[in-house]
Amino acid sequence: MDPDVLKFNFTTACMSCTEDNVRKIVSRDDFDPRWITDKYKDAFVLFYVCHFGYVKIVEILLDYVDVIPLDCLIVICINTHRADKYLKIIQLLLQHDNFNKPVPSLSNLISNQESYFNNQIKILFDEYMFRIDGPKYNENMM
Repeated sequence: MDPDVLKFNFTTACMSCTEDNVRKIVSRDDFDPRWITDKYKDAFVLFYVCHFGYVKIVEILLDYVDVIPLDCLIVICINTHRADKYLKIIQLLLQHDNFNKPVPSLSNLISNQESYFNNQIKILFDEYMFRIDGPKYNENMM
């Protein structure tokens, strides 16, 4: 299949949250993982699926991503929808733990308003930074 057509089909499958089609395309020998973070219009596929809260698609794509663009994390933390699906995506991104830039402090990512969503983000960031078996804790101890 023409790589441009396959890339278009991949992008369409991700944007329409069709999990089966995404799985089929990423399992192909001619799938290029760079498509996940290549620019598409104003952003990239991983950014879009994070922004729209497509948890299953994010889970699939993270298996093919070495470095996560930090914009994916930022867009969720400032997202106004504040649904649990976004908390799950934040957790997945933090567990992957390889961003293209240093993760900023939490106070730079969320408002000072107390809310369930912000409190849950704080818990995820605390776990990311201070969990004894976590990469950031061990990095800070050395």
